[in-house]
Amino acid sequence: MNNKKNRLIIGICAGLLILITFIASLITKKTDVSGKTGMDEINDNWNYIISIKIKNSNSIATYYDNSKSNVYILAATHNITEDMRGKTLSFKTDDSYVDVYISETINASDENTDIFSKDNSYNLTDRVYHFGKKPIVGDSPGSSVHFIEIPQDAKGSITIRIETSYENRFLKNYTFGLGTKKDLINKYISLEIYAIVSGCVLFIFGLIILAFFAVGRLKNKSVSGYCFIGILSVVTSLYFLTSLSVSTYIIKNPVGQYYIRDIAVLILPILILGYLDKFVKMFKVERYIIVSLIIALTLLHIFGVATYLRTLKMYIACIMLIMIVVMVRGVKKLKPVDEKPEQEDIDDIEDTDDIGDIKDADDTGDIKDAEVIEDLKEGE
Repeated sequence: MNNKKNRLIIGICAGLLILITFIASLITKKTDVSGKTGMDEINDNWNYIISIKIKNSNSIATYYDNSKSNVYILAATHNITEDMRGKTLSFKTDDSYVDVYISETINASDENTDIFSKDNSYNLTDRVYHFGKKPIVGDSPGSSVHFIEIPQDAKGSITIRIETSYENRFLKNYTFGLGTKKDLINKYISLEIYAIVSGCVLFIFGLIILAFFAVGRLKNKSVSGYCFIGILSVVTSLYFLTSLSVSTYIIKNPVGQYYIRDIAVLILPILILGYLDKFVKMFKVERYIIVSLIIALTLLHIFGVATYLRTLKMYIACIMLIMIVVMVRGVKKLKPVDEKPEQEDIDDIEDTDDIGDIKDADDTGDIKDAEVIEDLKEGE
């Protein structure tokens, strides 16, 4: 089996694993959490208050600079009941700062707007939890699953304040889980088990391909293309794995995981085109364009003009346009091949791994070639 066929088979295997991981991730997001052992949903009787700090207005946000963008804030308050005491409350947020307060003086029915104030004066003494450290570059604290322990003697209410400057990350309500911390973690694992397994298999598969590529290079073997497959598998698996609730709890580096996901989205098109280029050799210009686009978006992110999250839609639109151009070029390139089928044989000979196939020519063809040569000699 030649090198080109090997690359194709391994590429198909990587594609199938990526598809399986993608489907497993979708199943995880669609799964109904109710009825899972050790986890109760507590989604009723919450008092939600929404506040939007308009860009360049006189309003002040606690963590974001709303002179650059709108800031969206949600406060959810629930009276502490007997079945909540001594339990752990859990929920997940994306690219948001989180503060949790337990107060004896606040009732869930109160329309208390102090929760949105700059200093949160009464809340500073009642705050029991905070998530979100402003990164050096960018403005997202990352995503995380939160575990809020409610004391056995807690009274009054629990208030969860969530602040983000990303409208597409802002939710008007959340799903809250209640139980022991161990049961909640087991719940997240049971919900995400298929995505965890498929993501880990894809990651190991990528490492094996990269190891094969490294060994082949040391032995001066033709292993071009395997590097792209290996990196593509590893990067894709990291994107899915770092999106899971379980990984945010284990790794505890939300900003790092945020960058892994965004950078993975940026470089995936380059890896795909790099792999395909080993077969058709026509994507060099497109790869340079994508690299230039990534450099431009990175500079915008570093200098605080626009973060990766804010330019992602534009980047995806550009990639779709590039892929349309690639498909049009591919169709045009295939037309002359259909008119001159003998050209396919010449292209195959150019691949050194296919040279051995020439020796398999039928005996009749060999005899005819010999007769032609003899006729030429006689003519001379």
